[in-house]
Amino acid sequence: MPKESGDGRGRRAGDRGRDGRLSRERVLATALEVVDRHGLSGLSMRKLGAELGVEAMALYRYVPSKDALLDGLVEAFCQELHQDLERDPAPESGPADWRGELRSVALATYRVALRHPHVVPLLATRLLSTP
Repeated sequence: MPKESGDGRGRRAGDRGRDGRLSRERVLATALEVVDRHGLSGLSMRKLGAELGVEAMALYRYVPSKDALLDGLVEAFCQELHQDLERDPAPESGPADWRGELRSVALATYRVALRHPHVVPLLATRLLSTP
């Protein structure tokens, strides 16, 4: 029988990981850490569940399949890239200076790729299916 959460909705016992409540963002961030340490071949739902302190089946509420998890890694990569670009925007320039803006995007992409080199191959295969 589901437990009651604070807002009156039912909650499953698997909603809490070792370090608190699960969310899609937390699942993807932990998956990114696993891939950074072990590569793409080292990522499995079972290993990710162990990292989060939950059964692998609990993850399917946040990512419906391993393919969705891989798409989520590309999404997390792109979000980190977007955050980097917001934190360090290109210098103000006119419409004629598209090269400077393109250079800023390329450098930010390079920096994120250096932090997550194992995700880079997914960019070529999964970028079109990622929102």
